Amino acid sequence: MYSSYEEDYLYRSSLLSSAHIIPIIIYSLIISFFYVYIFAKDEISTFLIEFEFSLFVVWIISFFLYLFYIPLRISIIKLFFLFINEAEKFKIIFLINFIRITIFFSLINIFFSYLFYMLFSFDIAYSLFIFLGLFIILFRPVLLFYNIKKFYTSGSTKFIFFILFSDLLPLLFFLFVSYYFDLSKEIISIIGA
Repeated sequence: MYSSYEEDYLYRSSLLSSAHIIPIIIYSLIISFFYVYIFAKDEISTFLIEFEFSLFVVWIISFFLYLFYIPLRISIIKLFFLFINEAEKFKIIFLINFIRITIFFSLINIFFSYLFYMLFSFDIAYSLFIFLGLFIILFRPVLLFYNIKKFYTSGSTKFIFFILFSDLLPLLFFLFVSYYFDLSKEIISIIGA
């Protein structure tokens, strides 16, 4: 996952190449399917009865929401790039690492949550899903820092603030808004997944 950046063809290609778009689409399909058909099925059933949607339609809607989430986060990070003076190579490496870390740990989250769902109970699996989602939210900035600090030329302190403002702060804002509307578990499962 964190191989030599110079030799990694993914780092030499465009952010909008199929090498990056296809994993995001697959990630969105898996996450939305897992969330709709396993963890949110009871809540969605009420929604389906009220609005007369099929579970498949809700999965497609959820897929597009997840598909929209990654480009939204990339756009937020690109906004914060305006405040630092770094080479384009650093920006691409940072964004690609963000995508890779998010997808990798989200799929691990899903795998272990589903395993716990099959072996134990729904409640244990859902608690694990939420816990691992929070872990991903808090651990991703640390991984971003240690994997990319050698490419950042403006000093460690400035880089730490950049990661805090570009990755962690938007997540905390989403969590604060969701807590206000009592949707914190649902948002954590979306953000952490």
